Amino acid sequence: MDKLEQAIIDVANQGIPDNELEQAADRVRGKLFVQTRTGPERLRSCADFQAIIPAYLQKTLSAGRALLLQDHTRECVACRHALSEARSGAGPTLIRPSTPPSRVISKAWAIAAMAAVTAGLGVWGVSKLVGPQGNGETSVQTVSGILYAVSDKGATPIFSGKTIPEGQRVRTARDSKAVVKMADGSLVEMNERSELWVSRTDHGAAIRLDRGNIIVQAAKQRTGTLDVLTADCTVSVKGTIFAVDRGTRGSRVSVVEGSVKVAQGSKSEMLKPGDQVSTDASLTQSTAADAVSWSRDSSRYLALLGELSIIKKGLDAMPSPALRHDAKMLDYVPDDTILYASIPNVGSALTEAQRLFHERLQESAVLKTWWDEQKDGPKLEEMINKLRTFSDYLGDEIVFTVSGDWEGNYTAPLLMAEIKKPNLDVFLNNELRQLSLQGAKNVPELVQLQAKTADSGNSYYRRGKHRNTVTTDGPMTIGINGNMMVVGWNQDQLNGVAQRIAQPSGNRDGGLFANVKQAYGRGAAYLLCVNMEHIARTSVHKGGQDSPKLPTGLEAMRYLIVERKDIAGATENQATLTFEGRRSGMAAWMAEPSAMGSLEFVSPNATFVASVATRSPSWMLGDIFRAMSDQNPKFEEKLEEINRQSGLRLSPSLGDPLGGDITFAIDGPLLPLPSWKIVAEVYSPDKMQWTIDQLVNAFNTSAKCDGCALRSTSEQVGDKTFHIISSDQFSYEIHYVFVDGYLLMGPSRSLLTRAIQNRETGLVLSRSDAFRSQLPRDGRLNFSAIVYHNIGAVLGPLAKQLSPSNAQQQSIQALIANSTPGLVYAYAEADRITVASTGTFFGLDLNSVALPNLIGQAMGQKVKAATRIQ
Repeated sequence: MDKLEQAIIDVANQGIPDNELEQAADRVRGKLFVQTRTGPERLRSCADFQAIIPAYLQKTLSAGRALLLQDHTRECVACRHALSEARSGAGPTLIRPSTPPSRVISKAWAIAAMAAVTAGLGVWGVSKLVGPQGNGETSVQTVSGILYAVSDKGATPIFSGKTIPEGQRVRTARDSKAVVKMADGSLVEMNERSELWVSRTDHGAAIRLDRGNIIVQAAKQRTGTLDVLTADCTVSVKGTIFAVDRGTRGSRVSVVEGSVKVAQGSKSEMLKPGDQVSTDASLTQSTAADAVSWSRDSSRYLALLGELSIIKKGLDAMPSPALRHDAKMLDYVPDDTILYASIPNVGSALTEAQRLFHERLQESAVLKTWWDEQKDGPKLEEMINKLRTFSDYLGDEIVFTVSGDWEGNYTAPLLMAEIKKPNLDVFLNNELRQLSLQGAKNVPELVQLQAKTADSGNSYYRRGKHRNTVTTDGPMTIGINGNMMVVGWNQDQLNGVAQRIAQPSGNRDGGLFANVKQAYGRGAAYLLCVNMEHIARTSVHKGGQDSPKLPTGLEAMRYLIVERKDIAGATENQATLTFEGRRSGMAAWMAEPSAMGSLEFVSPNATFVASVATRSPSWMLGDIFRAMSDQNPKFEEKLEEINRQSGLRLSPSLGDPLGGDITFAIDGPLLPLPSWKIVAEVYSPDKMQWTIDQLVNAFNTSAKCDGCALRSTSEQVGDKTFHIISSDQFSYEIHYVFVDGYLLMGPSRSLLTRAIQNRETGLVLSRSDAFRSQLPRDGRLNFSAIVYHNIGAVLGPLAKQLSPSNAQQQSIQALIANSTPGLVYAYAEADRITVASTGTFFGLDLNSVALPNLIGQAMGQKVKAATRIQ
């Protein structure tokens, strides 16, 4: 190698300091933009370029910006027209509004978000709205990084607002993402290094994916289908959300929502939500969540939840509906009712919810951006206005029922309410007439209720228990009779209610009716009562020999009663499942309330905790194995093989050493992997250790891959022996130790050591203010089971992984501030199990909805960062 070649190599490999690069960039910018900058600081969208046209024509624009504008107008028809109009003086240049850098939330999410605004206020049926309409062209909606239009001549950057001609290939650069909006309103989110082009086919639009990953939110296709074509498969949909990954080895399709047809050669299959298929059998299966984990939508999703949490906080401050003690409408429901639900009229709550929403809409950029993007927003608001007006005509209670016979035949739903304001029929007639004029199909029919007797030829009475055959043969019917409104799907149903109004039944003191009356006696706000005995026996009757049967013990269910009401300013939720006689089988796994010592190993900083007192772990394992054998005849053979290889009987060997006290907790950092722990009471540590050793040996004996054998090691630290199970195949380890009659297990020794120290010093969850503030005031000392969550403390660190904007950060902070701990607890008694909570509906809240998505996004970014470092 001569000296010249060596010098070239040295220069090529020489690193340039960052400060020198920045200084060079400053010098270039100084030469290009020597004049005063006019217009936006960055030129990314058509709106930015059109904003500098006046300066360009007045020759006050810098030379660099003038060159950029000239280059852009050669390719952009809209900006070229704007430049021509500005030159001719035909009128002011039309500035297109720039789209904020975020992906449009689907119409299904819009409806779900509005439902969250009125969560806990009642149940309302909302019909699916008309699908989104496109503007007739494919365009770039948002770009994060660089999106190129590629051709044989090279690659040209394109920006948001740019129209994409049919057949034009577009490609995202490294660390770049983009959202393309198709002519029909469908959205295609492109991951980095992805390439596609859009075309028309005989039966609809087609996205041809050459490489990379996309997520498609397909608009409802009125005719034809939307197809995604790769080199080895075709994906066809009518309207759904799915992901397609195209790589060197093949393609993978994952379904998030709806149904997707995937054709590969002569074979095709239909996928449902959560399903996934690959064109190469050697490709490792993942999950639908993994397939969309790269999406940039999480920050916006959490920010919107934060805005809704503010609205919800305002709704929670409203006076709750008064408790109802009068069960007079119970006399009007059918004798064979198997489901009875009662909710308060929420007209005033809808008014307040709408006021709070509009008030927040004026204050929040995040909420306003989302609302402006929803094409169905005004329609949804109009629907809420009509619901509110409609509710003003009704009394304080709305009752919903379903009836059925012992052969598994069920009637259509029946809805009843008192009328407190005149002219309801006039209001409904006007609304139904408007629906007819708009071309709606199956418009409800408004009729007058008429009582009929059994001798009048009424098919309702003539067909008796088989009347299900006539309850769904027409559109929804609304019947009015004096001060009662009844909604059903068959005239006979309505006539039956009219008959009972005229001649109320006096024998309503047993079965389901007795439970409903007792609930009203305690005071009812939201009430659901279900005849589980009827449903359980019907399932057995209809199932047949080969159909799955109910788990042992659950066939003795009788009634499920769910109540939610406010007492002394506190919201109480309670669900009680009663049984015929003493609980047995799987229904008896949960023990009566008792102290749970395993909770002492959980710190006050825990994010999630589930703890249960069980009767007999050995008995539970036996029930599980028997149930699995009933479902799969080959399971028993596999179980016998495990027993033969390990030299033990799994059920007694695992169950006998255990006590009845078990806790699972997420207690510590959530990233990069959650800090989980399992704590179980152990009567015989030596026997449990012997069982673990035997299972490890049995696994290694049957292992069929190199490097996947397990290693079981131990290390003495002070007076405790820490055990480790590891493998060369996986970097993950399981650590465990026996402490004072408990088995403590987790992903690291430091986590176990910290749990032991916290227990010794009294720094435990059960003594923390956050936990004790959620305890009920019912005088009971112990529980049979608890589920505790305190997600607000971890939302902040997780949200930082997603790099939200300033406006989104404020909204996420509101979500964190409005996130409070929650506790769900259970009491198991001889013939019933009661599950209860205070505040949120059995622990369901906006933050619990957000956490799984947030963890997945943050962990995905951590893994991606680690991969780059490697």
